[in-house]
Amino acid sequence: MEFDPAKKTLVIVESPTKANTIKKYLPKNYSVVASKGHIRDLPSDTLGVDIEDNFKPHYVITEGKESRVNDLQKKLEGSEQLLLATDEDREGESISWHLMELLKPEVPTKRMVFHEITKKAVTEALSKGRELDLALVKAQEDRRIVDRLYGYEVSPVLWKRLSNKKLSAGRVQSVGLRFIVDRENERLTYVPSVYYDVKVLLETKDSKRFEATLDEYKEKRVATSKDFDSTTGQFNGKTLLLDKKLADEVEKICNENPFFIESVTHKTSKSSPLPPFTTSTLQQVANRRLRLSSKETMRVAQSLFENGFITYMRTDSVNLSSECISLAREQIKSDYGTEYLSSRERHFENKSKNAQEAHEAIRPAGDVFRRPDESGLKGKELALYTLIYQRTLATQMSEAIKSTTTVKVKCQDARFTSSGTSVVFPGYLKVYGTDQDDEEKETSLPSVSAGDEEKLISINGKEHVTQPPARYNEASLIKKLEEKGIGRPSTYATIISTLLDRGYAIEKDRSLIPSFTGFAVNGLMNESFKDLVDYSYTSEMEDQLDKIANGEGDALRYLQDFYYGKGSVKGLNSLVQGARSDHFDAKLLTFPHLSGVANVEGEVKYQIKVGPFGAYLLLDKKKDDGKAVMINLPDTLCPGTLNDDDIALLIKNTLHPEETTVDNKTQLKSGKHGQYWQRGDKTCNVPKSKKSADSYTEEEIDFYFSLPKAIASDEEGNEIVINNGPYGGYITYKGANYKVFGPLTELTAEKALSLVSRDGASSKGVEYSPFEGKAVSIKKGRFGSYLKWGSENIALTKDEKARSAELTQEEVEDIIKRHEQNTQKETIESSRGVYDGKPIEVLSGRYGVYIKCGDKNYRLSKADQERSDSLTSEELVNIIKAQEEKSLPLMDFGTFEGKPLRVLNGRFGAYLKWGDVNIALSTKIKNDLASLTEDVAKELVRAKM
Repeated sequence: MEFDPAKKTLVIVESPTKANTIKKYLPKNYSVVASKGHIRDLPSDTLGVDIEDNFKPHYVITEGKESRVNDLQKKLEGSEQLLLATDEDREGESISWHLMELLKPEVPTKRMVFHEITKKAVTEALSKGRELDLALVKAQEDRRIVDRLYGYEVSPVLWKRLSNKKLSAGRVQSVGLRFIVDRENERLTYVPSVYYDVKVLLETKDSKRFEATLDEYKEKRVATSKDFDSTTGQFNGKTLLLDKKLADEVEKICNENPFFIESVTHKTSKSSPLPPFTTSTLQQVANRRLRLSSKETMRVAQSLFENGFITYMRTDSVNLSSECISLAREQIKSDYGTEYLSSRERHFENKSKNAQEAHEAIRPAGDVFRRPDESGLKGKELALYTLIYQRTLATQMSEAIKSTTTVKVKCQDARFTSSGTSVVFPGYLKVYGTDQDDEEKETSLPSVSAGDEEKLISINGKEHVTQPPARYNEASLIKKLEEKGIGRPSTYATIISTLLDRGYAIEKDRSLIPSFTGFAVNGLMNESFKDLVDYSYTSEMEDQLDKIANGEGDALRYLQDFYYGKGSVKGLNSLVQGARSDHFDAKLLTFPHLSGVANVEGEVKYQIKVGPFGAYLLLDKKKDDGKAVMINLPDTLCPGTLNDDDIALLIKNTLHPEETTVDNKTQLKSGKHGQYWQRGDKTCNVPKSKKSADSYTEEEIDFYFSLPKAIASDEEGNEIVINNGPYGGYITYKGANYKVFGPLTELTAEKALSLVSRDGASSKGVEYSPFEGKAVSIKKGRFGSYLKWGSENIALTKDEKARSAELTQEEVEDIIKRHEQNTQKETIESSRGVYDGKPIEVLSGRYGVYIKCGDKNYRLSKADQERSDSLTSEELVNIIKAQEEKSLPLMDFGTFEGKPLRVLNGRFGAYLKWGDVNIALSTKIKNDLASLTEDVAKELVRAKM
């Protein structure tokens, strides 16, 4: 069936935002509607897969989508052609297939794909319709079935063996957990090593100073941190390990002998820009640079894509189109000059084995690259777009050129090295910078020549202790998953979110720390489902899915091998059967750094176990009823942050609470949110710091119990109050809170005053006269001063921040008016119509979709909520008018005791309203409102008073 551009055509996409964006690029005879994601899926209450019938899935309409399906069917009935314009990845292909299966269109149907939402891309896609890619659909279906089998078969084993029905297992989720736990085990078994280095500060003849580090002694290279195994901490023995004795020996030689420049070398190096962003690298860099979680990155990227700012954000490809490269090169030439343009077009090769999710990397969309400051974006959207824009431009920029000078300095048997690096030409660094966490800082060395004698100013031998491997953070875990070929980049955000939501790990200082529950789940998976969490096995599963997507694999064989096994590898079925009959205690946890014995009045033996409410200590002590003593471990404690002293303190607190004191009157206890002191009925959180709770002096504890208290006042007498909360120390000043880094005991009045006035705003003029009935004031926030008007926070310009202490009443009112104008303009531009001069918005709230017009909200019926994205401006206005009319008083009795007394029409019929008080009417009065006289109404009010 051929497509006719003149016929009435229905276009189906996933989201209302995407629908609104592409609608303006389509002919008038095309209508666009959103499926709002999947409309069919496996049932939520049963397995939904017939294993005996070749793993046949049983699909049902997604809960709550029945009316959406009906609406789609009605729209299709009035159309002559159908275009399925869901996203171009496997998920999008699957959604289109489900739409076909459910709607069963009898009109010509095509698949429409585009990797950016621009007029040109959408227009071209109209003429390049294709058939559904059933290989992609099958790969996605197999993935869904495998994930369902995995979850439904393995999770109940976790529930039973660990007595917790909140637990779950997942094909990629469980492997992600294994990475985190394996790394923590490496840290727990790591044996730190000690080594020394020696640094000297030298001065040249022209009084220029530079620092050099000992790198060779008696013709042997001196050991650095790189000479210790990163996993075990063991020294490799290939270099000279400098201890205190040798360091002192070197220091003695240096103090007694002259220093001479042995050699000076200069080296020029070039560095090339990184490839453009893929899904994975975007998540990693956004996490490092913007402090965005992977989940937040994908949410913001989705918004940018659907609003036409970037190309499709789920991609493994680093390819850039010729058009993109030309645009980038023209922009570089225009903005930075030809010297910053690479000599030739730069293309990149995909490192991912099966890069196929989209044919292009993530880049700015359109045939003109919108500069970030011209995009109109704000906040996180602007930050992420800027990152993508800069990375794309950088790919076509010239290399960065650096010059490194290395100076070798000799003093008898000791040789020192000093290096300085400077950027000769920034190239792409001018736009993008570097993603390296350990970015080499630009340093310079004084001009020296071989043979020069230098003067020793100081020498310092310093002890170093090697550090265990760093814990994973979101960025490094994503990188690891991608390196091992586990999961798809588009799923990484969900994986990490699940690990945190399930309580398998906590995030602290941006590191992922496995919890006791995480250790227990991982231990059970490794013991009973070893193959399922094997890195190579999971990676091979991804490879097989990719082959199916490419039309090269057998989809049924894949499911059979997974469920029944293949060769020496057991299948899910046999693994589950075996796990059910295992008898080892999965709840019992052991750790290499915990002895199992606490020194409390001799020795108390303990075990660490997990149960339905988390981890707990099981002691060899009995209570009066003969049961063993159990002590719950706070949620804030993890195996990697717990030691024997902590456990001894917990046990002592429980067995002898009356004796667990830091001084004669203070008890030290542990709760859900960590340790705290108690004196009588008063409690005080132990400050969040590296200092242990039992190391605080009596005077320090007295200080924390005295909080909150004023530490200083500004020149107008406004107090600065310090306090200690669950998240650490903070200052309260003029209604705003400021976090204090470091011990509160060391906070002086001067420091406190500096903290609250760090951007130039003082206490002067921060309170203003109300404007339009709302309070006005200048507040302090994380990013400096801002204007608070009622409940709204209004950003100030750089100049206004600098003058925030001197802003007049007239100026702040002008700022508010500017804010209102900008807000109204933005709202009108994105609105669905106008009523009574106010923009109409259709928003999603706690109780569903509703209309907002000005400062009033209007309900939508269930039917209207389901078709909310297609409601016309006229329909929205009619709904508002109907509810406005409905809200008019049915009866008005004037005022009673100074408050208006009226009868209004509500959700459940007529009711009496007196001021702000609602008074129900009997059914009899509702059915005969004429019987409700003014006297009767007043009697009802008196009865309510």
